[in-house]
Amino acid sequence: MTGREIAVRDFTEGEWFERGGFTVLTEYSVVGAWEAIRQRWVLIDETGNRINHVYDQRLYSAIELKRLMLVSGFSSVEIYGDFSFSPYNEKARTMVLVARK
Repeated sequence: MTGREIAVRDFTEGEWFERGGFTVLTEYSVVGAWEAIRQRWVLIDETGNRINHVYDQRLYSAIELKRLMLVSGFSSVEIYGDFSFSPYNEKARTMVLVARK
């Protein structure tokens, strides 16, 4: 998932791209003290019809998720920066947690 640390580091106010026959326009804004990112997506089809989606993506820091998982009964939680198990540091591409019961 995208950790809060990565969301802060890589934040952008919006972008556009093509996907599945739609032009997608996005607009992002920070909710609270980086508790979430509000995302507004406008999908435009080839005839100009628009579909609007607005949602909030909750953000968790790595240590916050680790604590929540340990409190939930997991015996160990390891945090990595990608699926190759690279360190979760300033160069991390994503956040991968491996938890054991």
